[in-house]
Amino acid sequence: MTHIDVLTLVGAVSLIGFIVWFFFGLDFGRRTETSAPAHDSTTASSTVDLSITGMTCAACVNRVDKALRRVPGVGDAAVNLLANQAAVKFDASLAQPASMIAAVEKIGYGAALLTPDVDVREEQRRRDDRRRHA
Repeated sequence: MTHIDVLTLVGAVSLIGFIVWFFFGLDFGRRTETSAPAHDSTTASSTVDLSITGMTCAACVNRVDKALRRVPGVGDAAVNLLANQAAVKFDASLAQPASMIAAVEKIGYGAALLTPDVDVREEQRRRDDRRRHA
């Protein structure tokens, strides 16, 4: 291999690493089975899906992720920019979806429970209309 080929290869690997980080986050490839549980295994764990509005970039995703993980009782949060959603695993005896929604709204984004009949874009339009009329 020539010197130029090595530099091209290094650049390509760096680009692939960035793409994986951007779309999948820092936890990509980590085995969650071997990590310590966030709470006692005797407690009941629940999962909730949230519709998140107002995110435009990876920094937004990180802010929402951190806000959700800071809610007492939340064990894990996976925020998806393209889907405008977050999947949150939590201890139902310590946290409720309302506290997660409040944490996201406190940092300036919109949040709502995601149900099959929720249209994320329509929900964003409604929030924008409420802000305009307030």
